[in-house]
Amino acid sequence: MKKRSFFIGVAASAVVGLATYNVMLSQKSFQRANLFLKDIAILANAEALSGEKSCSGGSCTLTYASGSSCSACCPAGKDPICNPEEGCYCLGEDCLD
Repeated sequence: MKKRSFFIGVAASAVVGLATYNVMLSQKSFQRANLFLKDIAILANAEALSGEKSCSGGSCTLTYASGSSCSACCPAGKDPICNPEEGCYCLGEDCLD
């Protein structure tokens, strides 16, 4: 009986350990995605400031609860889309950019 209790305890500890590890990996992935969005926003702002890119189609900016943000600066003929689920992008007649 003691052997069985020991193995049940080991199995429960392993399940808790794996669940904790999985949550940790998920959080790191989410942080990496937010960092990626920040980098894109910085690059987009740099292009807009340098005058290399025209936002004649419009622009939008979205700020997430975490403090990160994204923006879309679209050329003529494309509409800016900013939503929390998909991020920021330009929607054109022919395809998504």
